[in-house]
Amino acid sequence: MFSYAVDVKGSMEQVLNRLEKIIEENKLRLLWKYDIATKLFEQGIQFTHPYYILELSHEDLTKRLLTEHPESGFLLPAKCMVYQDEERDVVRIGVLRPTVLAEEVDNEQVKVLAQQLEEKLIEMVNQCTAEEKVSLD
Repeated sequence: MFSYAVDVKGSMEQVLNRLEKIIEENKLRLLWKYDIATKLFEQGIQFTHPYYILELSHEDLTKRLLTEHPESGFLLPAKCMVYQDEERDVVRIGVLRPTVLAEEVDNEQVKVLAQQLEEKLIEMVNQCTAEEKVSLD
């Protein structure tokens, strides 16, 4: 599975606010919050579904990954998607699993560090919901 995702009850604004606090609490840094609908509108494209892509960094793990294997920069930053699933009336939060990409790197330490990053990301996502509605994609 290339991703890990959960469904969260609440409005997009509530979920994003909670997620941003959880990101900070987990010693991750929000590098960028890409609002797909706004960016597409600026380019003249109509897209009305709330959808965000967040780029996250864990400074210590990032430094260790890049020191160990400079080309592991392809694994960074960590990606998180957040979108409104209007049919099911939930906000879906998911992360790309760094371990999947790290499998292509011929370096065991990179795989260990990718696993540590993935565990932090999954913990962060799980904290966003008290309900355990979890699915793997």
